[in-house]
Amino acid sequence: MKEEMDLKKLYEKLQCNMQNDSAAAGIFVHSGCTGTAREEFLREFLRQRLPGRYGIGTGKIISSLCDRQSKQIDIVIYDKENCPVLYSEGGNSIYPIECVYGIIEVKSALSKEKLEEGVQNILSVKRLLKAGGVKMERSMPFGIVFGFDLAGNSLDSLENNLRELEQDLEPAYWVNMVVVLEAGIISHVNPKGLRHVHNSDDMRAGFGTIGISWEEESLFEFYITLHDMLVDMQLEKVHLRDYKELPHELGKHIVGGGDRFYTSDGERGRLSEKFIADVYDFCKNAKPMTQRSLLELMYHQVPHGMDEEQLERKVYLYNPDGLMPLPENFEDAIEVVGNTYRTKGDYLSPSWDITIDGEVYCIPLCYIARDGAVEKM
Repeated sequence: MKEEMDLKKLYEKLQCNMQNDSAAAGIFVHSGCTGTAREEFLREFLRQRLPGRYGIGTGKIISSLCDRQSKQIDIVIYDKENCPVLYSEGGNSIYPIECVYGIIEVKSALSKEKLEEGVQNILSVKRLLKAGGVKMERSMPFGIVFGFDLAGNSLDSLENNLRELEQDLEPAYWVNMVVVLEAGIISHVNPKGLRHVHNSDDMRAGFGTIGISWEEESLFEFYITLHDMLVDMQLEKVHLRDYKELPHELGKHIVGGGDRFYTSDGERGRLSEKFIADVYDFCKNAKPMTQRSLLELMYHQVPHGMDEEQLERKVYLYNPDGLMPLPENFEDAIEVVGNTYRTKGDYLSPSWDITIDGEVYCIPLCYIARDGAVEKM
């Protein structure tokens, strides 16, 4: 007799086993550890079945665009072959967002409150791809909420809860799937043709939600959808030097390179929120110039060794007082005080470059030396 392979039946048994293990954890494991045990059930399930290039971990995620970090994440799926280990202790790790495919938030009982918690954790990860006006050119990571039980809720009411929680979010920040064992899956749907949409980059305003009662097939449907989402994703190369001096949030802006100064008291400081706002407002009312034009203005020449791409980079010059460049015979403008060289008066140079929302701003150091420009960190 010919033997047939029925994957759906195989996964029905796996789902039953997972539910039994979950129920046993609720009885025999201390209540504070029950959730952790169930997270590990799902982590082990994924480790055994996803291809080896996908790492399965837990911890927090960081971004090279800003000094933000995600909330604590139950399951992180990352590029095991290329992800550097930034930190690992007690099973928790730190992952650069460039190497993260997506996350799964695991809930023992999926009430509206727990669903909201999962939505916020997913949001904390997806927002790492964008800071100021800069966005990484990679696929948006996915976020899945996985529940072992409905907690007295129904799939329909959970779907209504999800729509309510997502109504003010950008479509790319929506949850990609809500899975409940032995109940079903909630996902988004394109009303044109009623096509299910699982990838974040394909989400659009006006898309609806749909809950399907997969019941005993829920685990299998979750797994095959997860696998296909993974193979369609594109990540970005991680450059660890980008993490050495992370840009930081300052008021409405993301600022890079502005934390290497000292206050008048000799303490380490960074450019103040008001100073950054003044620089931004002044420069946005002026046109940017090329790096070539800036160098010619400040130094009367372009240094050797700079390539064309560098020279064509757009730069904003902060110069509200109409400062002049150093004279060509710059020795006429320099004096020695003790062991320090300084200019006789204020000029465009020396200067300091920072980034604001991903764009380059050149600031003469005489402005940074004025009261109020630098504040203690």
